[in-house]
Amino acid sequence: MDRVEIATLKKAFENDLPYVADEIREHLEIPSVTILTGDVGVGKTTFTKAFCPELDITSPTYAIISEYSDFLHGDLFRLNGPEEVLHLELGLYVENKKWIFFEWGIEHASMLYKLLGDDFVFYELNISTNKPTDSTANPSRNFNLSSIGGF
Repeated sequence: MDRVEIATLKKAFENDLPYVADEIREHLEIPSVTILTGDVGVGKTTFTKAFCPELDITSPTYAIISEYSDFLHGDLFRLNGPEEVLHLELGLYVENKKWIFFEWGIEHASMLYKLLGDDFVFYELNISTNKPTDSTANPSRNFNLSSIGGF
C-alpha cells in the first residue's frame, strides 16, 4: 500500500479538535474513505464526533457500522479477517455518503477498496498521543493524514 503524506497537525488538545477536524476536512475529497489508526483510547471516536458535531455520533464498537445522513462510521476491530468485511454488505450503506470513517480498518484497506472501488478516495488518519508535561495535564495528540492507494 502506498502512502502520501498530506497534512500533519501536532500537539493538539481536546479543545482544539474542532479546528483539527476543520483542517482535516479541507484535505478530504468527497466522497472519501478515511481509516482512523492509533492505539486504543487515542481518540478516534472523539475525533469523529468533532468532525461531525451536528450528528449524535456514538462509538460503533458493538454495532460495527453506524449510519448517518451523509456519513458512515465503522469499527472493524472485532473482524477476524478481511474476508469478514464482505459480510458487512457495505454497498447497502455507501450511497450518497460524503465521508466514511473506519476505525481499526488499515488491515482491511485492500478489501474495502475492492468493495468500494474507485468511487471513493482513500485516506489514513493516524492519531498518536504525546506524554503530558505533568501528571495533571491531559496529553496532546498528533494527527497525520495520508492518502493511500496502490492496493
